[in-house]
Amino acid sequence: MIFWVECIKKEFIVSQLEGEGLLLLMFPIISFGMIQCLLLKDSSILIRCIGAFANIITACCISKSIGFLKFSSILRKLTLINIIIVLTVVFCGTLEIDVSNMDKGEVFYLSWGIFKISVVPGSWSGIDIVRSGGLFGHPNLFGLMSAIGIIGLAYEKKDYRMKWLWWIVFVISFIISESRASILFVMTFYLFNNVLSNDSVTSKKIKIILMLLLFVFLGIILVSLRSNDTSDITSGRMDIWELVYSIYNSGLDINMLFGIGIGKSSEYLTLVTGSFIPVDNSYIPLLLEMGIIGLGMWLSVLILFFFYASSIGTWRMHVSFLAGVIAYSFLEHELSLDLYSLHWLVYYLTLLSIQEKKNTLFY
Repeated sequence: MIFWVECIKKEFIVSQLEGEGLLLLMFPIISFGMIQCLLLKDSSILIRCIGAFANIITACCISKSIGFLKFSSILRKLTLINIIIVLTVVFCGTLEIDVSNMDKGEVFYLSWGIFKISVVPGSWSGIDIVRSGGLFGHPNLFGLMSAIGIIGLAYEKKDYRMKWLWWIVFVISFIISESRASILFVMTFYLFNNVLSNDSVTSKKIKIILMLLLFVFLGIILVSLRSNDTSDITSGRMDIWELVYSIYNSGLDINMLFGIGIGKSSEYLTLVTGSFIPVDNSYIPLLLEMGIIGLGMWLSVLILFFFYASSIGTWRMHVSFLAGVIAYSFLEHELSLDLYSLHWLVYYLTLLSIQEKKNTLFY
């Protein structure tokens, strides 16, 4: 909608730098998709590539219309509203069961008046609690939205009391969503952002604390990923990763080189194993979909695009955000390394380059 409104108003003008950035990112992906389409004789691959391209165009349009600072500010406010609604429904609502959505894992609901939110088993081993995304849908999506909101706070000049307020809101959202990938995203971003900043006595203490917290958190995650405790929904994830990699490794040579087709990992794994497999990782499904050649090409494009964007922006912020993306993508598939949500990375980098040219970054 925003894209067509901007086109009708004739205000959507892409600069030469932005146009070059889009071509740098999309041309290799579209070209690789065409190669896969010809090799595998599957036209749906090309359609998925066109869908990714449409997502990126939309993201760039929104970036020029709204801007990252305003967007992250809106997400913080929506996070607060979502928390209020979730807590209200939890304490005032009633529990419902809907077995028709069992295949999606959405069986239990809490409803109160016009509000109906799904709840799923909690992530923490040994604790009988549930997690919810509220009006955001899946808990991990709620965690991602709140993470983007709190990362945007690093770019704004706000009173420390206001920043503490939003950090409290973020912590509450993390408790509700239990999205460990999102908290890893935030911790990695702020760790890199502080490590790359100018040294001071205070910043050194913050760096040490952040590094210790990050290592402790990573240790907890690694233990839970290798564990086979059925009370933790994340346990056994490494076994799933090893299974998917073994399926890739036992495939035909052409599939190992060029993949099974962009966006077809879920369908392919369901066909091979007979059931839906939640991989919760960006790199392994991407290797399965694009093969070793496609994965190498894709990572090269990301690095080239990063250097392109950092040449016209604040490199420290770009490094920090990209590090957060890489960390997040080890535990989820919903960010930039997933072709369907590729627009997140483009969105962020494009916004920063536009904002810096307008001198709207304050950090």
